[in-house]
Amino acid sequence: MPAAKQRTKPKVGTEFVKEYKRKTYKLKVVKTEGGVGYELGGTVFTSPSTAAKSLTKSEVNGWKFWQIG
Repeated sequence: MPAAKQRTKPKVGTEFVKEYKRKTYKLKVVKTEGGVGYELGGTVFTSPSTAAKSLTKSEVNGWKFWQIG
């Protein structure tokens, strides 16, 4: 079995932009008590996937959705 790909978390302050359904969204990497969070529209999510799911209302790979890494 091939080794799992290691993801490097983006640095605090990094912003990702995504156009989805004719709207532009910005995801910002922020520092949290637990480490790193992903802020979208004033809400901080624990992962890019949960942030993306809040927009799409379905399961999605946030790393690919936001084109991180």
